[in-house]
Amino acid sequence: MRENRQQGRTRLLKLVRVKSEEDQRLFGFIGDISFGGMMINTHREVKVGSHVSLSIELPQDISQQPLGVRAEITWVDEGDSRDSRDCGCRFVAIKKADRDALLEMARKYPMGEEEL
Repeated sequence: MRENRQQGRTRLLKLVRVKSEEDQRLFGFIGDISFGGMMINTHREVKVGSHVSLSIELPQDISQQPLGVRAEITWVDEGDSRDSRDCGCRFVAIKKADRDALLEMARKYPMGEEEL
């Protein structure tokens, strides 16, 4: 697969729950994050090009309130499992303070050698 990423990314050691803003049901968990988007592991059916409104619950030492993010699904990989899939999300609407909080969390809970 051709690499389209324009920013470096970091993987997270901490599981971060992502909920759908529409129904507040679990959407998935963040796997990695960059300045422009994130990868989410989800059990939901998602289509490339669709837009999602997400509520991200960060650790209390980063943010007391869930962050609101509007994102476009840019890729989907179902892998070997029909129960979960990874999908790439590009931020299309996120407040600067919320993006800064996501990046602070990624720096504080890194995993691996990739850096922002």
